[in-house]
Amino acid sequence: MLTASLIVLTGCVATSEKVEQNSEKLAQVNSNIVNLEKSITEQISLHCQQDNQELAKQLAVEITQQQASVNVDATEPEVVYVERCSIKDKKTNIYTNKLLLGSVETVFLNKEKLSFDARIDTGAVTSSIGVYNETRFERDGKDWLRFNLTNSADAKTYEYPVYRIIRIIQQTSTETNRRPVVKLKFALGGKSYTSEFSLANRDHLQYQVLIGREFLRDIAVVDVSSEHLLSRK
Repeated sequence: MLTASLIVLTGCVATSEKVEQNSEKLAQVNSNIVNLEKSITEQISLHCQQDNQELAKQLAVEITQQQASVNVDATEPEVVYVERCSIKDKKTNIYTNKLLLGSVETVFLNKEKLSFDARIDTGAVTSSIGVYNETRFERDGKDWLRFNLTNSADAKTYEYPVYRIIRIIQQTSTETNRRPVVKLKFALGGKSYTSEFSLANRDHLQYQVLIGREFLRDIAVVDVSSEHLLSRK
């Protein structure tokens, strides 16, 4: 029985030594693998550096050859500075060559020597002017209108032929109103124009004259945030 126990103990010792030897071999193998990977990485890095150096040399040679074959003017181009003017400092919009108007401008009726503050309204089609004592009559077989531009006792009477009749739909009503239209000459910003104006009683409105988009089209642009951008003389 004692002999059997010795045999078992001897077997355990031998097994333990074998496991320890295997562990040492495994550690050595892992160490060799790490060293091998490190060596390979260093060699790859060295080759890359050498390749990059060779490539840089080749590129430098090619660039030198290209520069030698091209006549390069090293003179710096002249820089021209263009002064930007405020759009409000110009009577004409420098970008569109159109008249720049505020939401309110002063118009002058050339023939009548009268001036009015006019509402510039891109929402209205036809321009309009307020009149008093409007009377229609016939002259040489054509319709004419007689009216006053002011409501004073000594107001001058004006006579113009009817150019056409338009229909106006009020925003507060579905009914349409027929208004006569005449052609009037007027001045705006020192320039003379002729445009169509419908005649109406505008006492309930702030401005006696309204300039619509039939006149504004192809002539002017409107800055609704400003007033009286043009000369009031």
